[in-house]
Amino acid sequence: MENENYKKRIEFKRYTANSKNWKKLKKERLAKDNNSCILCKTKDKKLLIHHITYKNLYHEEINDVVTLCISCHNKIHKVSPPKDIPFFIGHNDYECILKDEGKIK
Repeated sequence: MENENYKKRIEFKRYTANSKNWKKLKKERLAKDNNSCILCKTKDKKLLIHHITYKNLYHEEINDVVTLCISCHNKIHKVSPPKDIPFFIGHNDYECILKDEGKIK
């Protein structure tokens, strides 16, 4: 099961990195949120698009996501890890993938 979860996480990370639809949605969401984190209002940190629901996974709509800085995003996942999508295990997915792909140690 753990290997299957890992494969699904990799598939999702590749989708967010390569999908034209995801890139378009990200651009629209950033604009809607004034290119700032909706929680702390920063524009100075790396901004991420965070799912507030996974019901339309791979077919997201603008209101399925919000803009968060990396600090607020990590805090949210530490407090409230996603429960409605079982293959998301924690907030360190990017780090795990980068390690597995040999991009960081």
